Order: sequence, then C-alpha cells, then structure tokens
Amino acid sequence: MDFSRLIRFETEDGEIKFADLGPWEASLPTKGTQMNAYPSLDELSMSQNASKVTFAKVGLIASL
Repeated sequence: MDFSRLIRFETEDGEIKFADLGPWEASLPTKGTQMNAYPSLDELSMSQNASKVTFAKVGLIASL
C-alpha cells in the first residue's frame, strides 16, 4: 500500500493509532474529529482492524 500522508496520533482515550490522511489538499484533523484508524503500521498497510476513533493530538506526520 502507498501512503500519501502517514499520521501517528493519540485518541481521546489515550491510544496511539495510525492513519493515512490522503492528498495534501485534505486538511489535518482537529481535536474531536472522528476518523478511521489502525492500531499499527502493519495493520494499516494491510487495511485490517480499522476502528472509528476520536482524534486528540498529532504524534508524527511524515511525507512519503
């Protein structure tokens, strides 16, 4: 899987999750945003075990 904008972030529950935000035209999520995320990079790359979570704060953004 190719990623556009990989993000590592913390949910409101304090969990660390991963997501691909897509093209640069999409805005960064703000606190309280609901989004689909994965518990690990491996699961994100395989599109397995996604869950809807509430974004709290960013951990890392990397341009790939």
